Amino acid sequence: MPSLIIDSAFPSSISVLLILLLHTFDAGEAPLALY
Repeated sequence: MPSLIIDSAFPSSISVLLILLLHTFDAGEAPLALY
């Protein structure tokens, strides 16, 4: 059961990390511009 929870939560955290990385590289000085 925990593996199912991890598998379901894994893609969302990966996408969030990718979005944050893209925005840090994109904005450079303003990585928190989304918030």
